[in-house]
Amino acid sequence: MLRRSDHAAVFFNLVQLFIDIAGCLLGFAAAFNLYKYTDVLQALIRHHHRPAGSDYYLIAAAFTVVVLLSFTVKHLYQSRETGLMNMDEATAVLQGLFFAAAVVVGGTYFLDKPAETRISRLIVGLGVTLGCLQVLAGRALGFKLRRYMQTRGHFFRRVLICGAGEAGRIIARKLLHSPKFHILPVAFLDDDKNRLDTEIECLSGHDAIPVGGRCCDLEEALQKYSA
Repeated sequence: MLRRSDHAAVFFNLVQLFIDIAGCLLGFAAAFNLYKYTDVLQALIRHHHRPAGSDYYLIAAAFTVVVLLSFTVKHLYQSRETGLMNMDEATAVLQGLFFAAAVVVGGTYFLDKPAETRISRLIVGLGVTLGCLQVLAGRALGFKLRRYMQTRGHFFRRVLICGAGEAGRIIARKLLHSPKFHILPVAFLDDDKNRLDTEIECLSGHDAIPVGGRCCDLEEALQKYSA
């Protein structure tokens, strides 16, 4: 069985990168607007002042960069062909967000002088919190998108099975029945001329798998079925 990589995984990871960036920045934008233009946070404000958006550009950028670096270190932007968000990935996302939040919030206490700073730690804390929630929401959206694309055949290794006999059919049935393997049989190759150009039903609810040629036609079949 052979495969050709699915470039949809690379494209999706780039989309997820931009979603994460947008989530981080939108969190700070929402926190700033809540503080400045609404009365929602009045009970929590100790020192009233008119915040300037430019004071928070660097902090928001730093939070975004730390999140992206944390996710990169944890391989969350690696091109992968699996379509399910497993526990390891979810844990890595939470760890990355916690680390970024600790660095940014902690940094405001070490880098700023409390008596002189124009930075509201309420805005910073709320921005980090909302940013984390936005990133998690973006990741959930990405999970749904991956599941949708998975049903269209993406994020699977597309493979050819040499041999359309009983053994080959059992292999195909097992792969179709267990999507956790992320392997999608798209065609059989078989030297029996009576099986050529036929379709074999391997599992109820799935399309029949065609017998696309002889085993010696491997290169042509790989191109034909994008396997």
